[in-house]
Amino acid sequence: MARVIRVSPSPKVAKQCDCKHCGARIEYVPNDLMESHGRDYSGGSAGCRWLVCPNCGKEIVTDSW
Repeated sequence: MARVIRVSPSPKVAKQCDCKHCGARIEYVPNDLMESHGRDYSGGSAGCRWLVCPNCGKEIVTDSW
């Protein structure tokens, strides 16, 4: 049976980024990210991962392809 041994994320897993809208420094874990998939204008695959800034509510794109 699984059990929780730590509530705060491990430094190995947690990442940080800056919100370009309000300047807040945000710490997140991969589980916080949302993902979008689509097609670019030439028909190739395109997508991105983002999260919502807890300070201002704007989307922050962490990576795209």
